[in-house]
Amino acid sequence: MENDGGRFGVGGGLLYRWGNPRNYGRGTSADRWLFYQHDPTWLGGAGELALLLFNNGQGRDGDYSSVEEIHLPFDAKKGFEREPGRSYGPDQPSWIYVDRGTFFSSFISGAQRLPNGNTLICEGAEGRVFEVTPEAEIVWDFLNPVGGDARTPKGQPSVPAKALFRATRVALDHPAVARLHAAR
Repeated sequence: MENDGGRFGVGGGLLYRWGNPRNYGRGTSADRWLFYQHDPTWLGGAGELALLLFNNGQGRDGDYSSVEEIHLPFDAKKGFEREPGRSYGPDQPSWIYVDRGTFFSSFISGAQRLPNGNTLICEGAEGRVFEVTPEAEIVWDFLNPVGGDARTPKGQPSVPAKALFRATRVALDHPAVARLHAAR
């Protein structure tokens, strides 16, 4: 595959990698941050490029999940910046929520940054949704009381009956919510 051309001169090459520098020969297992992550969402305003993601956490020193915000080292004229011979930055997340021993989901799950700066977290396997402040204080906590038909195809692992795929905060002034109130 050719790695030239395109806006930043790398063609179809991978422009940015973060979380496991050992994958590209730039670190050891001790440098690894990401363990089966998903549900990345873009954050940031003008001139800022950041991601929020749910990090499931299997394979760490003990199984625990985390939600992490990383600010990407991006220059609009040069692209992603990385010093030769070094791993992609940043060296660590700019924000992290973790609660070892009580916060773990081996699959599904997600996180959403709210307009007030708090973070909505869905701990999918447990059917738990909660909101945390930037200081990682829990504002409220909800456990899904409703079970469902959790049958899976033969040979597939079972899904907990109260599991939630994801949760999304919808504002009271959202048009769909306003229509619901108007219909009452």
